[in-house]
Amino acid sequence: MALVLAYGFFSTWGGVPVAPTAAVTPHPDQPACKDGQTQYCTLGNCTGFSTCIGGYWGGCRWDRTCTPGSRTPCLKDNCPYAIKECNECGTGYGPCGGLNSTVD
Repeated sequence: MALVLAYGFFSTWGGVPVAPTAAVTPHPDQPACKDGQTQYCTLGNCTGFSTCIGGYWGGCRWDRTCTPGSRTPCLKDNCPYAIKECNECGTGYGPCGGLNSTVD
């Protein structure tokens, strides 16, 4: 079990750090898988992938490019005081909007 946990905390996908994993408890009628296989999965509103480790599907993971809820400046109508906010999964920023501290 410690090997699986260490894999979840330190792994990368294509050199990009991935989001934290959710623990997956194998179900008795869950089909066995071959190590290294991947499949698409969802966790809440986030879509990612899980990898087979030791014959069981691991947690759902996805590439994370920003911290959920973080804001960064952007240009809107040539105004440098607009912002965009990172989505709830951390996979990218929403549209550039608002001025100073609000998002429209």
